[in-house]
Amino acid sequence: GPAWREIARWVKYEENVEANGSRWSKPYVSTVNVAAFQELRDSFRNGVVIFDTQSQSLNQLVDEFCRILRTKNLVTLEESKQIANLLSLQKLHLFQTKRSLMRSLADMRQQSSNNFLKLLSGSNSKHFSSSLCSLCLLIIDTFHNAGSKDAKDDYKFNDAFMRKLPDNVVSNNILIAEVDFLQSPISGFIRLHNATVLGNMTEVSIPTKFIYIYLGPKMNATTGLNNYEQIGRALGTLMSDTIFRQVAFKTQNISALVQALDDFLNESPTLPPNLWDPSTRIEPPEKTPAISNKNRGRQMLHDSALLHRESCQFTVNSSTDGSVNGGGGGGCVNNEHSFTSQSYYNKAFFLDSGDKVISFRNQDTFGCYIDDKINMDSDDEEEMERKQMGLVRSGRWFGGLINDVKRKIPHYKSDFIDALSMQSVASIVFLYFACLTPIITFGGLLGDATGNNIATMESLVCGCLCGIVYGLCSGQPLTILGSTGPVLVFETIVYDFCRTYEYDYLALRFWIGIWTATILMIFVAFDLSYFVCYITRFTEENFASLISVIFMYKAIEKLLKINRDYPIHLHPNDPTDHECLCLFNNANITMELDSNISTIDGDNGVRSQCLRLGGTLYGAGCHNAYKPDVFLFSIILLTFTYIISIKLKSFTSTRFFTTNIRQMFSDFSVPIAIVVMTAIDNLTGLPTPKLQVPNDFKPTLPTRTWLVSPFAQANPTWVPFAAFIPATLATILIFMDQQITAVIVNRKENKLKKGCGYHLDLFILSILIYICSIFGLPWFVAATVLSITHVNSLKMVSQTAAPGDRPKFLGVREQRVTQIGIFVLCGLSIFFTPVLQRIPMAVLYGVFFYMGVTSLEGSQFMDRIAIMFMPQKYQPDYMFLRRVKMYRVHMFTIIQVICFIFLWVIKSSKPISITFPLMLVVILGIRKLLDYVFTQEELKILDDKMPESKRKKKERTKERLSVMILKKQQQQNGRTDKKAI
Repeated sequence: GPAWREIARWVKYEENVEANGSRWSKPYVSTVNVAAFQELRDSFRNGVVIFDTQSQSLNQLVDEFCRILRTKNLVTLEESKQIANLLSLQKLHLFQTKRSLMRSLADMRQQSSNNFLKLLSGSNSKHFSSSLCSLCLLIIDTFHNAGSKDAKDDYKFNDAFMRKLPDNVVSNNILIAEVDFLQSPISGFIRLHNATVLGNMTEVSIPTKFIYIYLGPKMNATTGLNNYEQIGRALGTLMSDTIFRQVAFKTQNISALVQALDDFLNESPTLPPNLWDPSTRIEPPEKTPAISNKNRGRQMLHDSALLHRESCQFTVNSSTDGSVNGGGGGGCVNNEHSFTSQSYYNKAFFLDSGDKVISFRNQDTFGCYIDDKINMDSDDEEEMERKQMGLVRSGRWFGGLINDVKRKIPHYKSDFIDALSMQSVASIVFLYFACLTPIITFGGLLGDATGNNIATMESLVCGCLCGIVYGLCSGQPLTILGSTGPVLVFETIVYDFCRTYEYDYLALRFWIGIWTATILMIFVAFDLSYFVCYITRFTEENFASLISVIFMYKAIEKLLKINRDYPIHLHPNDPTDHECLCLFNNANITMELDSNISTIDGDNGVRSQCLRLGGTLYGAGCHNAYKPDVFLFSIILLTFTYIISIKLKSFTSTRFFTTNIRQMFSDFSVPIAIVVMTAIDNLTGLPTPKLQVPNDFKPTLPTRTWLVSPFAQANPTWVPFAAFIPATLATILIFMDQQITAVIVNRKENKLKKGCGYHLDLFILSILIYICSIFGLPWFVAATVLSITHVNSLKMVSQTAAPGDRPKFLGVREQRVTQIGIFVLCGLSIFFTPVLQRIPMAVLYGVFFYMGVTSLEGSQFMDRIAIMFMPQKYQPDYMFLRRVKMYRVHMFTIIQVICFIFLWVIKSSKPISITFPLMLVVILGIRKLLDYVFTQEELKILDDKMPESKRKKKERTKERLSVMILKKQQQQNGRTDKKAI
């Protein structure tokens, strides 16, 4: 007997079964004839419409539909029986059909059969987020068990496809057929009260919410349609529209359904038939278009008709046919219906942010929409956001800290549970190498700068201690602590001062640290972290871009230093001087050593023998033995480490392998790059510079202990008090580094959900500075690039993206385990020395370069610099280009570039680099001056608005109150006039 055969489907975009009947096409944007929508509109008006039926099976639905058709004298009893049999036929989907039954769709459509039927089934989320449609064809073949089945367990479903769908999905099934026993078309739109699984109506086991039926006689040329398939495609396209889907879910009135269809057509562009080939498939856009003002109005219009509110009340007078006679609210069956508000703030749409009451087009039908949030301007919203982030004065001692603790305690348990993911493991492995390398590098630099009082071992201990404590107790555990350049410069200056005046360095540093931590604690007590709200995107992007560029610059600089020890021989035809001679006092005894013959160990052994015999080494090859290809191979290691990391990170957007495998490659992109390039390096056997890790757990300087004596005999008695002066500079340095990085991590674009903790972070940091000063450990503060990289490694995207739709960014996996795990591994590194010493430094430089590049991604500052060199017709469609004149954008960018260069010069000049944090304060002042150069609207688009002074805030509040009182009086006068009339 006949059976339904799947030939197309929609999730968000349309997919067709290709002509060979064995595979799906690429998803594409549907293009449907306008005539199909007109036929669909007529079917809504003239057909059967049932809202919230209580039927629980396909047979019950079919019986109810046929009974209503007979009641309205649309079909005879015999025709209703044929319709019931037709709707109960078996449904065959692509994943379950056998190859022997696969037939060319083109051949099927050429068959002269009157039993030509089509099935369209769709699905949409409970939260109106997506839609799914599948189109099937009825063919004349012999199938076993072709009868109707309602038992879910008797069918096999497409579980692989089910994994691509979001949770709480329900289906919309549209049955369209061309038959020979009807004289005129019949249709029905049915919405179930409770969604129910109707056998294998769809290829996945999801409940059905809607069924649309359209049956008609064989079509002729006068209808304006090629076949009934277009009607089904029209409804499938409609159900992919979020606003129409909301109406379909909530309306109790046919006219509202028709109005939603008409609004959809009004918003749809039209393609000229003589310039467009209907067979052309439009590729899905890379980004979903922003909601236009018209769409916002359509959204608000239907929301006002469907959702209950208390702000605005309407009276609806409905006629028996469901049409609206009165002025308002149409879409209600009841004679009287009022709309009440239920905390609808987070779904408010704005036609004009300055309007406090928004009226719609077609006001006679849908009335008005009032929402309390519209009474709030952008300044009020920003003030509310600052309060939620704890960036306002609490008015009591440690009030901000207490609020931060209250904000974080409810999430503390989930901070560990949410880390149960392979993504967290990948982040720990990646960031372990990314954090270990600068700890060791800065440890070596600190050792050189402080006479080994603080060196690599102290840095490892500090990293382990600070990372674990900060991960357990901080307000924002996504922020990674590390040693920074300004801190290194500060330590160098203090040590040079002590060496000049013969003071005890660690004792003086102890008191500087105590004062610094105390001042930071005072900042916490008086909620001074609220000054962070003056750090806008202008300062954030300058600071983050500078640190990112420095990371890339340092990676290349350190790579070039390898050329000093292993230089390139650029002139192969010229003779090279790489010999090493062993000269003795007796001129007759001379031993020549060829450094190119033996290995380094062999060379060292021969040289040691020469020295034991009383000889003297002489020659260019005695100290730096020539090793060919080391530098060039290091360049290869850095380059391919970066390429592998960046390519595997974007592997999720490719078409290779399954979704889970692609995600695994993306999460472990950097660890894979490190392992692969380290293995290649070890296979070649070239003596590339390797990572050096201490072997023993003891202070680097043999003469010092782990505890610092604060009262050293070499220091005068006034040193504890005089230490307050350098401590003030250290406080500014640490405060600015910490809080700017925290602002970057907490920016809106990261969609963090568990709140901030600026005061708590500073409190924990001050305690760590106390501890580090007592034990003679370096001071660790928030490291910008490491923190940005940590956030990027934990970004989550939707796992249920529709075919053709790019995964959506959901937010960041907020948890504490990754930071704790990273620094636990750093502390255990002394036990991994045999393995870690095999990792080439060039590979780690490649990781640094990758971190610098990825930290710049998504920066509006970089985007604005790029468009300065683009012709206007090739510039991307950025929102700020739509709303700000081009020359004003370039002016803002040039000012920001000048500030960037200024910070670069300060940061790169060792004598003045210690003033870098003070220069950040200068940048804040420059940003404040921009208020007199650009309008507030321009600054809101290109940057962020800075908080107003108290005087301006009071003036604005008075002005707004007077406007609200005036409008209230006008409304009351209007009501009085109506009553008089």
